[in-house]
Amino acid sequence: MSVDVQALVDEGVEAWNAWREANPNADLDVSDLSFDYLDLSGINFSKLNFDYVGLSAATLIGANFDGASLDHTDLSDAMLDRATFRDADAKCVNMFGASLVEAKLIRTNLAECSLRDADLKRADLSGADLTAGYLKDSDVAGATFSGADLTRAFFEGSNVTEEQLRGAARMEVVRL
Repeated sequence: MSVDVQALVDEGVEAWNAWREANPNADLDVSDLSFDYLDLSGINFSKLNFDYVGLSAATLIGANFDGASLDHTDLSDAMLDRATFRDADAKCVNMFGASLVEAKLIRTNLAECSLRDADLKRADLSGADLTAGYLKDSDVAGATFSGADLTRAFFEGSNVTEEQLRGAARMEVVRL
């Protein structure tokens, strides 16, 4: 069954989520699509392949990306407050300037990600892989890094505290 994903998304979040609920095992191709600047708050994008997709400046408040693949995805300046990324694969994702207030990035692979100037207040990054992550000038007040791999993570200019880093699984050469 071939599905026009862009047309389905254009129908709105409610229509998309209803279709996803009715077709949970559908193999959807979102490669080469752009969702830049769209308001898709509350959308269920769980378990989809978003590698190399554009979501720049999109409003995705409360969106579900659990189990999704987001390698090299552009989420710069996106509004992702309270979004969930549990067990997502987001290597080399660009979240420069993104707002991730109270987002759940539990066990998310964020290796080599750019979170520069990101707002991660009260975000949960428990068990996340932030190897070589770039968090320069990010706001991480109240964020949780329990069990996270922070090997070669770069926090210069951020407000991270030693207490926040205490529960991290690995912190080799963390740059503050």
